[in-house]
Amino acid sequence: MRRLLLLLLLLPLPLVCQVKILMPVVVKDAQGRPGTDLKLSDFQVSGPKNVSVDRMWLVPPQTVSERDTRTPVLVLYDAANAEVSDPELRTKWLLWFLGMVAQDRLPVTFYINEADGLHLIYDPATPPEVLSAALALRKKPKATTTDPKVEEEAETLSLLSTVSPVRNFPYPFYSAANQMHSLIAVAHLLQQSDTRKAVIWLADPVRVPEELTGDNSRSLYEAGIEELNAAHVSVYPDVIGHYVGSYPQLPLAKDTGGLSFNGLSNPLPATLSDFGSYYMLAVAVPTPRDLRWIPTKIKVNRHGLKVRAAPGFYGLKPLKTPKSQATRP
Repeated sequence: MRRLLLLLLLLPLPLVCQVKILMPVVVKDAQGRPGTDLKLSDFQVSGPKNVSVDRMWLVPPQTVSERDTRTPVLVLYDAANAEVSDPELRTKWLLWFLGMVAQDRLPVTFYINEADGLHLIYDPATPPEVLSAALALRKKPKATTTDPKVEEEAETLSLLSTVSPVRNFPYPFYSAANQMHSLIAVAHLLQQSDTRKAVIWLADPVRVPEELTGDNSRSLYEAGIEELNAAHVSVYPDVIGHYVGSYPQLPLAKDTGGLSFNGLSNPLPATLSDFGSYYMLAVAVPTPRDLRWIPTKIKVNRHGLKVRAAPGFYGLKPLKTPKSQATRP
């Protein structure tokens, strides 16, 4: 998406005078139910001169099947970038969570991000009975099984004990950059469907763009947000090791239509209670030359509806994400 916008910027000015940014908007009524009958004329955006909503479409939530309407959720444990003071306790918490997934037969897909990239821990294609048996096997190191599927799943679960932080970039940029790379990889995994997807992201808060300086860090953050929004992925960060009061709404959650919360309790109900249909707006603004921040406010012209949207976005700069950082090795 960003590369396309850059190509548009190279066209003669008479041919292009605007850029369009994807912005997810969550609309709910007083009972917390998603509003699903809005039209383009119902949305109103304010901000810079001549800012407007160029296009709008409703993004329905993803379902497992036609018969099963439970919402599938992808959980990403970013082990490569999480600063966990007690890794053993964190592993126990993750195994407990997977135990709940098996017990309640929840349609959850679980990935871990390590120094060498994403690894699948569990998905609904694996029978819950196999996951339960593998979890039981891990609790008793001397126990054995004759089921190769259980052995394989138990071996996969051992990845949750891995602590291998990435150090590709100088602190603090390395953490934020690698975090965005892991989320971009998830966006690529989920971009095949036009429905909305939820990603519970277990890691430390992304430190861009607020706490970092330099065009490259902001560019990488922008590129990541564009990838997530284009794939209709809403991120629900679990700010492990931090109180939600300190991070009431992380930019990453705001910019993708999700919410942030604390992972000391089961994060799945918190995500599912918020998850549902949302609207994707293509917001058009005059082509910025060197505009770092474009503040916007999105409203709906209907009484009784609550709107949640990012308060703005970063404008295009002459230099965007370098090719060397565009894909993760």
